[in-house]
Amino acid sequence: RDDYASMPLVERPPNLWRHRIFALLFACAVFLPNLGSFGLWDPWETHYGEVTRDMIERDAAISPYWGSRARIGTRPPQGNWFWSKPIYIFWSEQLTIRLFGLSEFSVRLPVALLAIAAVLIAFWSFSTLIDLRTGWLAAVILATSPMFFFIGRQAQTDMPFVGSLTIALCFFLVGIFKRRQIWSDRSFFGITAATSIFFLLNTVPQWAVVARDLQRPAGKKDVISLILHNGTLHFIFYAVIALIIVLTLAIPMVRHHHRNKGFSDEFKDRAIRRYYLLLFYLFAGHATMAKGLLGFMLPGAIIFFFVAVSTRWRLLARAEIFRGIGVFLIAGCPWYIAMFVKHHPGFYQRFVIHDHFNRLGSGVHQIDTGMFEHFIKWLGIGMFPWVAFVPVLLAGFARFRLRTRDDALKLFLLLWFFVSYTLFTVSSTKFHHYIFPALPGLAFLIALFIREFEGSQGWQARFGAFVVIGMFGLVAYNLLADPQHFRNLFTYQYSRKMAHGDQLPYTAAWADSIFLAETNGILRALIKWEWLRYETFIKLIGVVGSVGLLSFLIARTRRYGVYLLGALAVVVALWGLNYYMPLLSPHWSQKYLFDKYYSECERIPPKPLVREKFVPLVRKIPGLRWIYKATHARNKQICREKIVGWLLTWRGETFYSHNTLYKLESDQLVPFLRDVYPKGDSRPMAFYIFGVKGGVNGFKARLNNDLRKAQNEMRRRDPGSILLQVKRFNVTMAFSESMYFELGVATPVL
Repeated sequence: RDDYASMPLVERPPNLWRHRIFALLFACAVFLPNLGSFGLWDPWETHYGEVTRDMIERDAAISPYWGSRARIGTRPPQGNWFWSKPIYIFWSEQLTIRLFGLSEFSVRLPVALLAIAAVLIAFWSFSTLIDLRTGWLAAVILATSPMFFFIGRQAQTDMPFVGSLTIALCFFLVGIFKRRQIWSDRSFFGITAATSIFFLLNTVPQWAVVARDLQRPAGKKDVISLILHNGTLHFIFYAVIALIIVLTLAIPMVRHHHRNKGFSDEFKDRAIRRYYLLLFYLFAGHATMAKGLLGFMLPGAIIFFFVAVSTRWRLLARAEIFRGIGVFLIAGCPWYIAMFVKHHPGFYQRFVIHDHFNRLGSGVHQIDTGMFEHFIKWLGIGMFPWVAFVPVLLAGFARFRLRTRDDALKLFLLLWFFVSYTLFTVSSTKFHHYIFPALPGLAFLIALFIREFEGSQGWQARFGAFVVIGMFGLVAYNLLADPQHFRNLFTYQYSRKMAHGDQLPYTAAWADSIFLAETNGILRALIKWEWLRYETFIKLIGVVGSVGLLSFLIARTRRYGVYLLGALAVVVALWGLNYYMPLLSPHWSQKYLFDKYYSECERIPPKPLVREKFVPLVRKIPGLRWIYKATHARNKQICREKIVGWLLTWRGETFYSHNTLYKLESDQLVPFLRDVYPKGDSRPMAFYIFGVKGGVNGFKARLNNDLRKAQNEMRRRDPGSILLQVKRFNVTMAFSESMYFELGVATPVL
């Protein structure tokens, strides 16, 4: 009680709600415009998007599946259970697709909303812990770091993991470090009710999904199997844990209220801190559902090292560990437990052994090499322009002393950055964006540093200003030297060449392109602005930023330098999301190729049950049908003319064909022509060929020779086959706008 009473009292800043609304509008303005205005990128967005689309079509609850179920020749079907990634991204995409329809907007919306939530929680937490200015710095630095905003427009698992991790640790920071606050009874009951509803929405639907999906497998009659596969028992198990948590919170609350004829200020403040800590465990569960074991191991390691380094072992007694484990269990584990029950041992071998321990120890899909120095470059590019402060910031820790609450907060953020950086440095598997979990901790450290640096005096501050200017110029020059740096923050196969010259859609050769025809008016206008072109834009940012940063040499003008840097960072974010990414999308998305296919083929309606599954809620409500049209949502599309993928290792062809494409290896062309091509048709029809650049010509060279082989077999097996009516195929190019993909059409000559 003495410690609590001596804790400084937080002062509620004026117009706080106005600042929160502005923070929300700022985050929405960065992440939402043009969200679905260009195609999904290969391979990640389309990979996970197809798993989601397939789960909707199969009405699957917990078991993701990837790939074709078609058998071609003697080879087994290429599809299989998808156990590489947890369920978070698939459930969230299912929700938005069922609400708004199948579209690029719906696939990307969950990731964008989570990025917005992380920015808002960053603003709230640091305005609560320090002041409003620090809250704004934390929010702006996080939102405008290129790695954060680019991944915030990529429907992959990294933002669900890092966004949830950021929210979780921010709640932990506020629960531990927040100053004393006086709450009214109305605010206390409101926060209690809102927290309870939020917990229910994040837990009960999961239990219901598991209860519906888990059923007794055929042939198993032993008691253990009957119990493990009983979804209702799973639901009851989680409900009992939740009830115990509620009772351990409610009983002391009732006793205190009865004893004191109301709630004391100390009780209300401690209870709300407890809610924040339990929200930490809830979002740690989200992070685990998004990425796997790191969802709880990484925040656990950060907290452990903080307690050990600061020797604040008493903090563990206030960390709500026992109730927190219960919250984590009911919020983050139901899907995992169901998968281990339903798909053991395959799920364990693939997800735990291959995608966790093998990635960490022996390497999986190894592309990058290097040790401690490797991620320095990519963290610098991923945090431009704010990385300019990092050398001075880290140098300041040479004389760091742990004395005050703010010092402990800095230590926590430093360990957040350092533990994350070290973990992914020692990992054998490296991608550029693997350093992403370290970014929020460093971003928040930069916010605290700027707050102190603005008022610093003396030669050390002026020397630091020179370092800031030099670091900014160095990273800007590095960005100017290679336009691929930004792209490599959020994509795959870094060796693939960047689009340049006539390959970019602002040239005259693209005037009649499908890409420009489908691009909205805002993006078409932006594409024509020459000053937005990469080299010109980066030079402009570099020059304006370097000149503006000269204000850091004088203490009185540093605040204006921060404003300028913030404005430049916002401009870079808007440019990156609304110019740079859309400009490259014709080459990294297969959307436009398949739009060409669907515009030429003869459409056939999907089965009524399948069609109904892709009719979203907004289309069923008369006043909301405009949303369905605005997002360019579509139902499952099927063509009478078949389409084959020739020698492919991409993913978008499966998503954009709605899994109707036949992927062919070199020995599968004859079986395709013999068994699949004529099946269900009354006459020989054209079919389409999807391939990488040069693939259509390679297919053309094989096609007629393999046609004769297939016909020789059919003469013996089925002399009446319509395949025997085909004399040869004429192969022509139907789409060649992309650097990497092309579409051909094989027309039969009878």
